[in-house]
Amino acid sequence: MNSPKKYNITEVAIEAKPDTLAATQTAPRSRRWATKEEAAVYGRCTTRTLDRRMAEGKLTRFRNGKTVLIDLDELDAMFESAS
Repeated sequence: MNSPKKYNITEVAIEAKPDTLAATQTAPRSRRWATKEEAAVYGRCTTRTLDRRMAEGKLTRFRNGKTVLIDLDELDAMFESAS
């Protein structure tokens, strides 16, 4: 019985078809999530500021149980539009 061939990641990239590579290059970037406290440190603001922005509808949040998560890309966009 033949065992399946194991590929090194560089071999897979070399053997990939050009149309497959083009499809993966246009794929959307995964989101960067942070807790409210981590986002406040990242954005150099207070958690109260983030709460106000969420109440104003300028920043969305995602609840994972009791934990509130904020998309850091959205936080970047919010601060860029303010400056």
